[in-house]
Amino acid sequence: MVIYHFTTNLSGGGAETQLRILAENLPINGLKQRVVFKFAANGFPFDKYKTIDFIKIADFDFSKLEKSRVILHIWIPDVFTYISPFSFYRHRDFVLIGIRNRYSFNSLKRVYQFFCFTLFKHFVSNVPLELHRRHYKFLFQNKYEFIPNALKYPINNTSKTFSGARFLFVGRLVPQKGVIDLIKTFSLLKEFDFEVTIVGEGQLFHEARNLIKNAGLNERIFLEGYKNDVLEYYNLSDFFILPSYNEGMPNVAFEAASQNCILILSDLAENRYWFSEEEVFFFKPGNIYSLRDVILSSLSISNEQRSTMIYNSKKILKKLSLESYLVSYMSLYDNIRIEND
Repeated sequence: MVIYHFTTNLSGGGAETQLRILAENLPINGLKQRVVFKFAANGFPFDKYKTIDFIKIADFDFSKLEKSRVILHIWIPDVFTYISPFSFYRHRDFVLIGIRNRYSFNSLKRVYQFFCFTLFKHFVSNVPLELHRRHYKFLFQNKYEFIPNALKYPINNTSKTFSGARFLFVGRLVPQKGVIDLIKTFSLLKEFDFEVTIVGEGQLFHEARNLIKNAGLNERIFLEGYKNDVLEYYNLSDFFILPSYNEGMPNVAFEAASQNCILILSDLAENRYWFSEEEVFFFKPGNIYSLRDVILSSLSISNEQRSTMIYNSKKILKKLSLESYLVSYMSLYDNIRIEND
């Protein structure tokens, strides 16, 4: 069997990170894996993945697929922006659509994607079905699998010395991740001693850089760009902030918690599914004053409170084992193949 993983970006996004975890760790045993992509970040380590073939979307040829021996796993709906859904349609019984957020009909792109979904019948998500909106529940209910993401890093069970106010953001620099809100919030906190590191790249990189410069924060907010491995950044940070407007499953929050960071998260249903105020600080998404107030609250907690929050968050992380992740996906792939033999 050959599994084709379709994505748009190889740049450290949550869906792509989970794709790579899966593709790296699935048992081989005659299984072939190919990643079809549109864009790759500078420095992406293609050579690291010895068992995966990478193919640019422009070079991919559907006519060469053996219909009964493939699974076409579309990791994010944006793939349909670059490949027509009708290109997949001949193989529709072997197509698996990844649904990662609680999408609304808030743009023509979302309406188009919903139309694309109606052409297929197998769906998988890191979000439970009950968190999706009503129209998506109606579409997905018969062929929907919920598979939580796998934890990328081993849980660090050693204690961490908090230096005070080292904050971290990791993710794509795109509007829905709220990175501009993050910078604007810290421009309200200039009288406090803090350091912010932003790891990632995307369409807002230059806007973010200019905003930091105009706010006079070049010596306190650092844009690091894309990094293939961010473990060191988690270990050097006290707090992790995820100011997203929507999420599928908060991968980077789990990574940060595994390395003893205190979490500051947007108050979203997807985040609430996993965490409560016993583990994290919540703020209103899109509201820089709410985020400011939460940051100030986070700086005032005691060492005992920090330890308790970290301990509570790690109890949640234990549900996200790599072994369970691999078994779930292999079972899903096998069931699709067997159903159509």
